[in-house]
Amino acid sequence: MKTTVDYITKLTNIPSPTGFTHKIMDYVQSEIESFGYQVKRTNKGARQTHEILHFIF
Repeated sequence: MKTTVDYITKLTNIPSPTGFTHKIMDYVQSEIESFGYQVKRTNKGARQTHEILHFIF
């Protein structure tokens, strides 16, 4: 199981300059999917999942 520090370290080591965030978005999507949630990509490339919002709130 990953810790918060592990996630932050991985996130900050992924190159993601303005306008080129696809690598970090792919990482976040894969992490969310590893918890069993479905992630959808919008027409503009954003990812969204409604399950996370229900889980958090």
